[in-house]
Amino acid sequence: FKILHLLPQELDGKPLHPRFSEKVAQFKYNSGDQFERHIDGLFLGKGMNVNGTGIEEWLGLVSGMSCLLYLNDHDQDGLEGGQTWLWNAHRNRFVTIEPKK
Repeated sequence: FKILHLLPQELDGKPLHPRFSEKVAQFKYNSGDQFERHIDGLFLGKGMNVNGTGIEEWLGLVSGMSCLLYLNDHDQDGLEGGQTWLWNAHRNRFVTIEPKK
């Protein structure tokens, strides 16, 4: 994966699993829609089995990070907004992430 070099070597003192979980959640927003402040849940680690015929659970592993992909062409489709606020653990500060190419 092209983003591996951007990830930490460990999370909460534990090494990262060598594969990404293949669980995907997708959302479509219409004009005025927003996703309220929340904490992403923990999901069981899952991935394609070695035969490529199904999904297997990775026992004892849960997700610990989220990856956001914006699937719009901001400059061409007239969409505005789409910012994501990433809050610190104390919920008193955040960083604004703007979608960009």
